[in-house]
Amino acid sequence: MKKITIITLLLMVAVLLLAEQPKVRQLRKPQTHSGSTRREMPSQRWRNFGKEGRLGNMQMHLLEKLELTDKQKEQIDDLKLQNRLAIIELQADLKKITLMRHKYMADSDFNNAKKSVTEYHEKRTEIATKQIELAEKIYNLLDKKQQEAYRKICRNPLDCTDCKEVK
Repeated sequence: MKKITIITLLLMVAVLLLAEQPKVRQLRKPQTHSGSTRREMPSQRWRNFGKEGRLGNMQMHLLEKLELTDKQKEQIDDLKLQNRLAIIELQADLKKITLMRHKYMADSDFNNAKKSVTEYHEKRTEIATKQIELAEKIYNLLDKKQQEAYRKICRNPLDCTDCKEVK
């Protein structure tokens, strides 16, 4: 009996010594576009107006060159907030549709699965349309001089990676 107890204790010690210690992953702090680690509200972004980075889909340098008034900045912030809220709801709908499609597939309900694919793509189209509408609303807030500068600088207002001027 002593031998079994000693062997069991030795095995337990060996297992503990040989067991690999779990590695602790270091969590990174989220960074904003301006490089700081604290989150900024949309109204606070204008305080960092001249700094490098993006403000939504428009590059900061583009907005800086347009010389927006405070009223325009506020209106753009409001439009972006409304748009973001609508898109969040649509993205939640996308997740629901995806979950239901998985359920339909698990139940071998292929007709409803096909319908959910169509629904999914209609929601994706709605999201893309909302983004275009936001760009249009922002463009319409600009005066004629700003609109002309906007057209000269950026060919695609949804994605300013093709801007003509150097960042």
